[in-house]
Amino acid sequence: MRKIHASLVIAAAACLFATGCVKRPPKVLSDDEMASLMADLEIAEGYVQTQNAAGAGDRERLVEYVIAEHGVTREEFDSTMAWYGRNVDVYYDILPKVERQLEKRRRKAAGGTEATPITDLWPYSRHAMIGENGPGSTLRFSIPITSLTKGDRVNWKLRLRVAKPVSALLGVEYVDGHRHYISRHVNNGRNVEVMLQTDTSMQVNRIFGYLMADRRADLPLWIDSIALGQQPLDSTLYYKITSQHNYYKPRTRKELERERRERERQDSIEEAKNEMENPGTTIGTVATDNAERRTSNSIQKTMAKQPQSSNRKL
Repeated sequence: MRKIHASLVIAAAACLFATGCVKRPPKVLSDDEMASLMADLEIAEGYVQTQNAAGAGDRERLVEYVIAEHGVTREEFDSTMAWYGRNVDVYYDILPKVERQLEKRRRKAAGGTEATPITDLWPYSRHAMIGENGPGSTLRFSIPITSLTKGDRVNWKLRLRVAKPVSALLGVEYVDGHRHYISRHVNNGRNVEVMLQTDTSMQVNRIFGYLMADRRADLPLWIDSIALGQQPLDSTLYYKITSQHNYYKPRTRKELERERRERERQDSIEEAKNEMENPGTTIGTVATDNAERRTSNSIQKTMAKQPQSSNRKL
């Protein structure tokens, strides 16, 4: 009897934490309704990011428009977002539905095509091994690429012979020196995939990345099916650029000293420019004027006293 009771308690606890057993208030949208709304909001966000002149007000008006198109009031939308914020597991469960909705809209926008053409940029062997006797537990690459169109996507894919925990990074360096990257961690899987969204306003100079074993004891790692795909800009997926990070290269002491001297040189030029435009207003000029004025007053006083002393001698 106790075993039955314990089983019922465990089942009830599992039901409380399971997705289907979470009580949903009346004003909260269903998972399907929320997935469809979120897909359109992601598309709207991607559109705003491609418009350089768009501001916060434009984004908010677009959000209001999307909500209204779905027949949802602002109160219902805010209540739904608050409820999903308290039920994060349910929110994560609908993300695959959002991705499917976005893919469906992408195909519709492309005229019903099933797949976007992909250009393979990988110039090396499709197979690799990270050896335990090597200098490190990392597979690295850096490929100069200037043929990418602004806004293109780059997808790095590979497969592990045996599932091991690994970390992957894919980055881009632009012509002006800026670097962005995105990282992924695969805890227990053979397939590794990292998608990088390039900026629509900057030209790509090179693509770089690495795959690293989390534990050196897992080496060697055997890798195959390596590919680096190039895909054209997809406005429905451009929002993913917000999940990428800026990469700041550490500066040397010489670079810092060069910057300091350049700042001092610019300050000197600015001071000289101000002096030419506003003569007689600097501290040194004012001090000189005051000194000359004091000297003149002293001479006048001395000359005024000289006749008196001459009269006394007579």
